Amino acid sequence: RQRATSERAMQLYRRLSEMSREGLGLQAMTNVMSKLTGNIVIVQDKRLDIRAESWPSNSAVDRDELRRSLKQREQLPAVLRNRKAAANTRQSYWQQILPVENMARLVSPIVSGDRARGYLSVVGPAGSLDLLDNLTAEHGAAACALEMAKAKAVSEAKKSLRGDFLEGLLAGTLPIAEIDRLSGRLDHDTRPPHTILTLGWCGENPPTLRRLETTLNWLLNNHTRPALVHPYGSQYLCVFQSLNDVTDIEPSHDLARRVVEQVKAEFPEAILIGGMSGPAEELNEWPRVYREALQAMDVGKRLHLNNQIVDFNSLGVYRLLSELEDNATVE
Repeated sequence: RQRATSERAMQLYRRLSEMSREGLGLQAMTNVMSKLTGNIVIVQDKRLDIRAESWPSNSAVDRDELRRSLKQREQLPAVLRNRKAAANTRQSYWQQILPVENMARLVSPIVSGDRARGYLSVVGPAGSLDLLDNLTAEHGAAACALEMAKAKAVSEAKKSLRGDFLEGLLAGTLPIAEIDRLSGRLDHDTRPPHTILTLGWCGENPPTLRRLETTLNWLLNNHTRPALVHPYGSQYLCVFQSLNDVTDIEPSHDLARRVVEQVKAEFPEAILIGGMSGPAEELNEWPRVYREALQAMDVGKRLHLNNQIVDFNSLGVYRLLSELEDNATVE
């Protein structure tokens, strides 16, 4: 019986791997795992946001309560809370009792490279999880790792092409015909007005720019307006936020406030600097608005406006003074 169960688990892994190659995605994969086990299957990313979930039709579990429980990092086994440690542990899954209606789960890290990229949970009544559930958690996490690695590779390729276009646009080196041709490949509508934010770190031993980018992307998942995020070299991030119209700039101020609040919560010792300008009504105005956002960020740095995002439109006389570089009297 144990041999037959192991064979079913290997067949599951092969099937899930094939589904990943066919581009069916995490949701289809969790559907298969849930149908096989008769249990709830949930896939979360590294921030514990739910990426896919499947529930048996006869499940009476409070869904919101279970989701809230799984999104609390302290609910993870201690070794899995550190993503590098999770990738290096020899144990492939852990069983836990959950504080939800006498439910338990098997949780397995989804490992890609040198760290956990997410977590797969098989959830069922306490005492009912069996060998098939154990193997589903283990092999399912391995298959999800392939899917997440593939999605990340596609995302990185798109990001590289997008970055080349944006840096050429902001530097003014792209011909208008090339701008028109390439702007449609951004997976982002550039036709509405946009504001531009520039964000960076200041001070000694700052966090990496990648960590700031991760925080920003997480915030934008729940923001009211779509936005592009681009790391400009290793210096700062650029955020190009779409607006409904040129008078609708409140979403950008709201995003700026949320960025400052989140950075203070995640990186209490770090110093954030930032600038904002706009709106730019047309794509050809993005370079000007970008330079204004950089100018506002520079003024904020000089005036030690730490953990603030300075609006270019509020600079007043500093707009003039900051344009007069290398002048001793102005300094």
